Order: sequence, then C-alpha cells, then structure tokens
Amino acid sequence: MDVVGVNLTFQDGTTSQDSKTAAAMRAGLNAAYQAEADVLTSIGDRRRRARAEVAVAKAAEDSDEGIDLRDSLIAIRRGLMEARQRPGQSDLAFDLVVHDGLTVISPPYDYGDHWMAPGSAATDESVGDPAGGLMEIAGESGTGDPPLNSVAGVGFVLRSEKLGIVQVRPLITYEWNSSTAANGALSHAECEGGVELSAWRQRDGALVSAEGVRRVQLFRDAVSPGEGHDRHGDGTVISTDIQVELTAEPGEAYYINVGAWIYCDHTAGVTLAPTSYGYAKVSSHVQFVVTERFTSS
Repeated sequence: MDVVGVNLTFQDGTTSQDSKTAAAMRAGLNAAYQAEADVLTSIGDRRRRARAEVAVAKAAEDSDEGIDLRDSLIAIRRGLMEARQRPGQSDLAFDLVVHDGLTVISPPYDYGDHWMAPGSAATDESVGDPAGGLMEIAGESGTGDPPLNSVAGVGFVLRSEKLGIVQVRPLITYEWNSSTAANGALSHAECEGGVELSAWRQRDGALVSAEGVRRVQLFRDAVSPGEGHDRHGDGTVISTDIQVELTAEPGEAYYINVGAWIYCDHTAGVTLAPTSYGYAKVSSHVQFVVTERFTSS
C-alpha cells in the first residue's frame, strides 16, 4: 500500500464525533511519525558520511600518509558505532496493582491506520486491521530505492467518567523477518523494526500526544560489503516493555494507537551488478489492551 502521510479509517459504528476527529488524528500522527523519521534520517546521514570517511582513510593507509591517518580512522570508527545508537530512548516501569479500575479491551478496535514517510520506498504490505487487531508491515530498500520508513496500526477510543490517571498496557504477539545483503565497495544495508504505542487527545482543535510515541525495537541488522544475513524471530511484548500513562478528564476522548513499524536503507556501492538491499517484515497482533484507572474517589 502506497500511503504518504497518515491514512486513517474508523470502523462502522463509531460515533460521529470520533469520525470527525480523523483529520486531527492524521495531522497529529503524521507529525509524530515524521519526527521519528527525521531522527532516523539524521542517523542514516551520519552513517553514510562516516562510511565515506572510513573508505578514504582505508585507501590512504597504503600511502605515505597512512600512519598519520590511523588515529583518525579509529576516531571515525568510534563515531560510526555511536551513530548507530538511537538517542532519547528510555524504559518505563510502574508498580501496578489490580483493582476495580481494571478494564481489558480486545478486538474489534475502533480504527486502523497506515503511514509512509514522504519520499519513502513503497511497502510490499501494510495492514492495520481493527477487526482482528492485526498489524503487518513489510518492504525493502533495494538497489536504486530510497530508504523505507513506514507504520501500520490499529487504535481505539478511551473515555473516563471520572478524573484520574489511566495506564494503558497492550499485549502484543509478533513475528519478524529480515534480510540484508551488501555487495561492492562502499556498499551497506540495514533494517530494523518493532512496535509502538501512543495516546492522543483533542486540544484547541488539534490532536496532541499525551506523552509521545513509545517504541520497542524488536530487531536491527546492518551489513558491510560482502556480508549477507537472513534472520527471524518471534515473541510477546508485555506491559513491562511498552505502556503509556495519561491524565483522563471526564467526558474527554483519548485515542490509543498501537502500531508496527519498519525502517530499511542501503547503499549500492561500486560494482557492475549492485545487489545491496535491506528487507524487513513485522507481523503482529494486539491480543488485548489492559487499561487501569486510578481515581481519588
């Protein structure tokens, strides 16, 4: 599915008020996803510059200036490793107690959404099925393609009749597959993917995030010239891995969004038959979502 920006579809039976929120949801989600894409693009640009500098330094090692460049080469390699670490990630943990405010929400959910970064390579699959809670996203950045950055998800509307703190914790089962190959001088390929959770509310006619988009990275792989990997995995994302907390006001609507995301990139390198690529697929199910409300009365 080729979707630039957010494509959001509410299920039949949702209230007209929630359906009218679709435009604000698209704007809010698109801004959040684009911010994440900008981070990945910045990291990717730094990696490319570092690779180019490494290549120049390696070529110069055989020259008279090689000795002088070795310290710089070590520093460049260290910088490349640091660039691979995504900034700003932190883990959340709460001491949770089961009580009367506990609610379990299961499919069907209220809406599905799809997002693809502007200029992204097209996805092979993008499924956000609210009826069954399926979130599936797959695609590659192959020879001649730009990077791929895309999300598919589902969501539901949450309301509270009392003022309180609400914690939202999904149970997500998943499988993932990745394939990377790099051929030719200066080539590389990489891919990563995972799941995410966010909460949104209306404010001044716009939809704003309660506490940002929380992402869990399920896998990451990167290869250099002459390398190739085929990998897969499966498992379950539980409440200690991903959750959001919001202050719910009476009568307000809160939009809880769960998604599966992938990012792939490559450099073709210098070769007569470039075959570098990064491929990723995440197939996941939101089995159910636990919401726990804490009120003063």
